[in-house]
Amino acid sequence: VKSWSDEAKLKLQACLDCTDWHVFEDASADLDELTDTVTSYVSFCEDLCVPTRNLQIYSNNKPWFTAKLKQLHHSKEEACRKGDRMLYNQARNILTREIRAAKKSYSEKLRNQFSTNEPANMWKTLKNITGFIKTPSQAEGN
Repeated sequence: VKSWSDEAKLKLQACLDCTDWHVFEDASADLDELTDTVTSYVSFCEDLCVPTRNLQIYSNNKPWFTAKLKQLHHSKEEACRKGDRMLYNQARNILTREIRAAKKSYSEKLRNQFSTNEPANMWKTLKNITGFIKTPSQAEGN
């Protein structure tokens, strides 16, 4: 993921400002080649000036594990790293209590979705729970 800070934007702007664009015009035979060359150069400058961040995405994240729970889990882990036993126990207890509440809330939501007696809604919920994604079928002759 690109991290577009104000500093990165200024660096990219400075990089593009000091570019001699006539070099690209002189080296290109037609408009398509010029477009490809300029686009590649702008991407190159972007890669140089704009830092990238790698995000960890876990495939086993549960649907009830909310942003609030992630923050509480992070504070529990931080208390553990600091070695503050009292703060760790407090954070652990709060996290456990909030996880129970989130699971209960999620199960109530699912129960309500299944109790509406709407088949389309029920199948949509089942597909969401199981992670089923229908792949588009290819037409014959393609």
